[in-house]
Amino acid sequence: TTTTIWAGLKLTNTSVTATDDDQAFFRYQNGVNSGKFQAVSSRAGVDVAADAGVTVAINTEYHLKITIDAARIPRFYINGVLVATGTALVTEKDFRPYIGVQTGTTAARAMVVRGQSISRKMA
Repeated sequence: TTTTIWAGLKLTNTSVTATDDDQAFFRYQNGVNSGKFQAVSSRAGVDVAADAGVTVAINTEYHLKITIDAARIPRFYINGVLVATGTALVTEKDFRPYIGVQTGTTAARAMVVRGQSISRKMA
Protein backbone atom coordinates (compact mmCIF):
# COMPACT_ATOMS: atom_id res chain seq x y z
CA THR A 1 0.00 0.00 0.00
CA THR A 2 3.02 2.31 0.15
CA THR A 3 4.82 1.15 -2.98
CA THR A 4 5.50 2.64 -6.39
CA ILE A 5 6.32 0.29 -9.26
CA TRP A 6 7.45 1.28 -12.75
CA ALA A 7 8.59 -0.74 -15.76
CA GLY A 8 9.23 0.19 -19.35
CA LEU A 9 11.26 2.40 -21.64
CA LYS A 10 12.56 5.68 -20.24
CA LEU A 11 15.45 8.10 -20.55
CA THR A 12 16.14 8.16 -16.78
CA ASN A 13 15.57 5.72 -13.93
CA THR A 14 12.79 7.49 -12.05
CA SER A 15 9.16 6.66 -11.33
CA VAL A 16 8.08 10.28 -11.84
CA THR A 17 5.89 10.76 -14.90
CA ALA A 18 7.02 14.30 -15.77
CA THR A 19 10.79 13.66 -15.67
CA ASP A 20 11.43 12.36 -19.20
CA ASP A 21 10.29 14.25 -22.29
CA ASP A 22 9.82 10.96 -24.17
CA GLN A 23 8.96 7.60 -22.61
CA ALA A 24 6.61 4.61 -22.59
CA PHE A 25 6.19 2.74 -19.30
CA PHE A 26 3.81 1.14 -16.83
CA ARG A 27 3.37 2.79 -13.43
CA TYR A 28 1.57 1.89 -10.23
CA GLN A 29 1.42 4.06 -7.13
CA ASN A 30 -0.83 3.51 -4.15
CA GLY A 31 -3.60 6.10 -4.06
CA VAL A 32 -3.21 7.00 -7.73
CA ASN A 33 -5.70 5.82 -10.37
CA SER A 34 -7.71 3.80 -7.80
CA GLY A 35 -4.88 1.27 -7.38
CA LYS A 36 -4.68 0.34 -11.06
CA PHE A 37 -1.72 0.31 -13.43
CA GLN A 38 -1.23 3.36 -15.62
CA ALA A 39 0.19 3.24 -19.14
CA VAL A 40 2.35 6.35 -19.36
CA SER A 41 3.53 7.78 -22.65
CA SER A 42 5.21 11.09 -23.28
CA ARG A 43 6.08 12.92 -26.47
CA ALA A 44 8.17 16.07 -26.34
CA GLY A 45 7.27 16.65 -22.69
CA VAL A 46 3.51 16.09 -23.04
CA ASP A 47 2.65 13.30 -20.60
CA VAL A 48 -0.40 11.04 -20.79
CA ALA A 49 -1.10 8.56 -17.98
CA ALA A 50 -3.87 6.29 -19.29
CA ASP A 51 -5.84 3.98 -17.03
CA ALA A 52 -4.69 0.45 -17.88
CA GLY A 53 -7.76 -0.97 -16.14
CA VAL A 54 -5.90 -3.61 -14.11
CA THR A 55 -5.96 -3.33 -10.32
CA VAL A 56 -2.62 -4.26 -8.74
CA ALA A 57 -2.73 -7.00 -6.11
CA ILE A 58 0.05 -8.42 -3.94
CA ASN A 59 1.43 -11.87 -4.76
CA THR A 60 0.07 -11.63 -8.30
CA GLU A 61 2.06 -12.23 -11.47
CA TYR A 62 1.70 -9.75 -14.34
CA HIS A 63 3.11 -9.94 -17.85
CA LEU A 64 3.76 -6.35 -18.95
CA LYS A 65 4.59 -5.72 -22.60
CA ILE A 66 5.17 -2.58 -24.64
CA THR A 67 5.49 -2.62 -28.41
CA ILE A 68 6.48 0.33 -30.58
CA ASP A 69 5.65 0.10 -34.27
CA ALA A 70 7.35 1.69 -37.30
CA ALA A 71 5.25 4.85 -36.80
CA ARG A 72 6.63 5.00 -33.20
CA ILE A 73 3.20 4.31 -31.65
CA PRO A 74 3.55 2.57 -28.25
CA ARG A 75 1.01 -0.11 -27.35
CA PHE A 76 0.68 -1.40 -23.80
CA TYR A 77 -0.36 -4.96 -22.95
CA ILE A 78 -1.04 -6.61 -19.59
CA ASN A 79 -1.31 -10.39 -19.58
CA GLY A 80 -1.65 -10.40 -23.37
CA VAL A 81 -4.50 -7.85 -23.51
CA LEU A 82 -4.08 -4.44 -25.16
CA VAL A 83 -4.86 -1.92 -22.40
CA ALA A 84 -3.70 1.39 -23.95
CA THR A 85 -2.25 3.00 -27.05
CA GLY A 86 -0.01 6.05 -26.75
CA THR A 87 0.88 8.96 -29.00
CA ALA A 88 3.76 8.58 -31.47
CA LEU A 89 7.13 9.01 -29.77
CA VAL A 90 9.87 11.36 -31.02
CA THR A 91 12.38 9.81 -33.40
CA GLU A 92 15.99 8.98 -32.56
CA LYS A 93 15.58 8.45 -28.82
CA ASP A 94 17.77 5.86 -27.13
CA PHE A 95 15.39 4.48 -24.53
CA ARG A 96 16.62 2.31 -21.70
CA PRO A 97 14.60 -0.52 -20.18
CA TYR A 98 13.94 0.08 -16.48
CA ILE A 99 12.13 -1.79 -13.74
CA GLY A 100 11.84 -0.21 -10.32
CA VAL A 101 10.19 -0.56 -6.96
CA GLN A 102 10.19 2.20 -4.38
CA THR A 103 8.76 2.34 -0.89
CA GLY A 104 6.94 5.30 0.58
CA THR A 105 8.02 4.28 4.10
CA THR A 106 11.17 3.00 5.73
CA ALA A 107 9.97 -0.60 5.37
CA ALA A 108 11.67 -2.68 2.70
CA ARG A 109 9.76 -3.68 -0.44
CA ALA A 110 10.52 -6.48 -2.88
CA MET A 111 9.43 -7.46 -6.35
CA VAL A 112 10.22 -10.68 -8.23
CA VAL A 113 11.13 -10.16 -11.89
CA ARG A 114 11.10 -13.38 -13.89
CA GLY A 115 12.61 -11.84 -16.98
CA GLN A 116 13.11 -8.75 -19.06
CA SER A 117 13.83 -8.47 -22.75
CA ILE A 118 14.08 -5.79 -25.36
CA SER A 119 14.57 -6.25 -29.06
CA ARG A 120 14.49 -4.30 -32.25
CA LYS A 121 13.07 -5.51 -35.52
CA MET A 122 15.39 -4.35 -38.26
CA ALA A 123 13.71 -3.37 -41.52
